[in-house]
Amino acid sequence: MLSNIFLGIAHGAFQEAIEFAQTQGRPWFNSGVKQVTDDPYILHRVGELSAEIRAAAALTESTATQLQFAWKRGDDLTITERGELALEIAAAKVITSRVGPARLFTLELSAEPYEYPY
Repeated sequence: MLSNIFLGIAHGAFQEAIEFAQTQGRPWFNSGVKQVTDDPYILHRVGELSAEIRAAAALTESTATQLQFAWKRGDDLTITERGELALEIAAAKVITSRVGPARLFTLELSAEPYEYPY
C-alpha cells in the first residue's frame, strides 16, 4: 500500500525535524526558556506529531490486515466488502499523506531563529 511509503517518509522526516530542532533551533522568544528542548511550544508540537504518526501507523496496520483478509477471500469477497476495503485504504492513504514532510515542516519552521519584529 502507498500508505506504508508515506508512513516511512513521515517517520524519517520526524526524526530529521527533531534533530534539526535540537541542533539548530532556538526557543520561541516568548516561551520563557533558554533551550529549545525546554520550549513548551516545540514540545507540544513534537507530541502532536508523534501522536499523529502513531495513529497513522495504527490505521495503516489495521488496513493492511483487512487487505490480507480480503486477499485470502478472493472471489468470495462481496461487492460491499470490496467497497468498504477501498474506503479503508483511501482513509489510510489520506491520513498518512497528511503526517508527512509538509506537516513536519512546521516543526522545523518553529525551530528557526525568530526575532520579535517590533
